[in-house]
This record gives sequence, structure tokens and C-alpha cells, in this order.
Amino acid sequence: MTNVRTFKKDLTTIRRLWADTQFSEALAKVEGLRGEYPGNPQLLVIWASLVQLVEESEHSLDDAREALRQAVEFDESSPAASIELGHFLDSVEDDPTAASKAYSQAASAAKKLLIDVLAGQAKSYLQLNRRADAVRCLLEALQVSNLDCPSMNGKSTKSSHDAPIPAQLESLLNEALVEVALKAD
Repeated sequence: MTNVRTFKKDLTTIRRLWADTQFSEALAKVEGLRGEYPGNPQLLVIWASLVQLVEESEHSLDDAREALRQAVEFDESSPAASIELGHFLDSVEDDPTAASKAYSQAASAAKKLLIDVLAGQAKSYLQLNRRADAVRCLLEALQVSNLDCPSMNGKSTKSSHDAPIPAQLESLLNEALVEVALKAD
């Protein structure tokens, strides 16, 4: 197995080949890496994208779709593969129903990541005694946690008034408010 430096160098080479529209060469390079890193979601997404771009590929669009599904399965917490699957289902297969499901999964994963980032940033701000910044981050995280996309029938899947505050946010918000109250005394 190769080291991280070599892997990054190979990805840079693939991106350069792609940018230079040398899709067959880029695909060959990705296929070599897939042998070394089977199941790597990033490589699966790149591979599926290149399969679609190569004029005469030994791989089918079904192979590309399956690679995207595997990428989603291997890394459900990342929105990237779900976004690419959504593009594929909408643009290649002309299936907006399936595409909207993939995009919903991507939105949910992205929302969870953003909430985690904002909660972590708020926690760091509290440690730095930057309470106002911490509260701003927590308020933004609360807004994100209440965002919702319409369901398939066009109705919201939940009411923002009924949405529970994630426990991590509630704990940090309480800590920030207590610190602000203590400082006011």
C-alpha cells in the first residue's frame, strides 16, 4: 500500500489529467488506485465521474451508478457522494424522484456536519472567553438544526417549532448563557 504523500500526488495527477481533458489516462490512474484503496469513497466518485466522460469506456453507466451507490454506502456522513449520485440520477438517468432522495440524504449529512462545526467552534470560543462569538455560533447552529427540506409530497417533514434542540447544542447554549449571566453579576 502506498503512503499518504504518494496518494495525494496521484490525486493531483488525476485532477491535472482531468483538467486537460485526458479522461482515459485519468481513469486508468484511478483504476490503479482503486486496486490499492478498494472502497475509498473519493476514488469511487472520481471513477464514476470519469467513466461518464470517457468516449469509449469498457465500463457502463450502470457501473458508474453502482460506484456512486457504494461511495454513499461507505461514507454516509459525507454529503459529497450523495450529491454526485443526485446529479447522476437527475442528469444521466432522468430520475428526479430518485435524485431528490439522494439530495435529501446529502442535505441531511451536510446539516449534521455544519451543526458539529458550529458547536465545536462555540465550545472553543467559550474556552477563549469569547462568549458573544460562542452564542452567535450556537444561534446559527440552532437555525441550521431547524432547517428542513420539503418531503416528496411537497410538505415539510417536520415543523421547526417541534424540532428538538440537539443535546450538544443545548448543553453548550446553557453553558454560554450561565457564563454570560455570571459575568453580568
